[in-house]
Amino acid sequence: LPEPKAPNQNASTNYIAKGVILLVMGLILLLSTFFVKNIISDRENTKAMSEGFFEKSWGPKQIISGPYISIPYKDSKGNVYYAYLMPKDLLMDNQVQTEKRKKGIFENIVYKNKIKSKGYFDTNDIYELNTGQRLLLDEAMICYGIEQISGLDGVQKFSINGKNIETKSGLPSEWIAPEGLSANIPIELNQKLEFDMEISLKGTEGINFLPLGKNTNIDIASNWDSPSFQGKYIPNEKPIIDKNGFKANWNIQHFNKTFPQFWLSEKYNPKIDAFGVDLKIPVNNYVKAERTIKYAVLVIGLIFLIFFMIEINNKQNIHPIQYLLVGFSLC
Repeated sequence: LPEPKAPNQNASTNYIAKGVILLVMGLILLLSTFFVKNIISDRENTKAMSEGFFEKSWGPKQIISGPYISIPYKDSKGNVYYAYLMPKDLLMDNQVQTEKRKKGIFENIVYKNKIKSKGYFDTNDIYELNTGQRLLLDEAMICYGIEQISGLDGVQKFSINGKNIETKSGLPSEWIAPEGLSANIPIELNQKLEFDMEISLKGTEGINFLPLGKNTNIDIASNWDSPSFQGKYIPNEKPIIDKNGFKANWNIQHFNKTFPQFWLSEKYNPKIDAFGVDLKIPVNNYVKAERTIKYAVLVIGLIFLIFFMIEINNKQNIHPIQYLLVGFSLC
């Protein structure tokens, strides 16, 4: 039998030195992942430009905030401000048809939403103003706010108390919505105003709503099969989701909201109560690639550690070039 070899006193020192070398090599190899990450970021920016194109030409993620009544009033110095009256009941039915549009190699989700809104206002919710202030009830306007008016595809009905009224683009104030439709409607105290509205709206990525009614009930049905519900409220019951699309319902009461039925000027901000659904493609290739990059440290470090432990246990040297080749293949 061969004679046993004398133990190497410098073995532990060599392993420590080699461990340091492998650590440095691993850090160098990780630099390559940053180049890959830059490519991913560049492609994501190009994809964002594609999304921006459809947002401008088709419509953005729409926020539906309406209807509500805007009432101008003057203070003692003659300055004009606005008071806001919310509907007592608001029932909204949404029929959302989505489709995929391509720009270059990038896919984007666009939709058309047919919205039917019904309910009523009760002017008894208006309270008296302080001394020196006067509500201009004859100049009141009924408003229907949306995020971007260019996405408006048509107004099929806009009626108050059974009478169809003519609307115009623009809102008297941007406090609740930046853009939308409005119409002058003189009001009186102790009056009930029933509304019935139908519009078609185009947009991308998703839809948000503001629960402006004292009692707000919103239904939405779509052919998109992977919705993501967002915002302050989620559907009351479990949504129905299958390969043909989804259906969801929200029923929001006045005690769930952060604003009352009537207020002056900018005292309350209904936008913080927004909720809705996103219609994005759930996980695209760039998200997958970015997730893979995040695991690069784990993969390279773990493989190097396994090789190093095998080397120590078997007392057989693995050349650093072999580690380097393995590292390159992993990258």
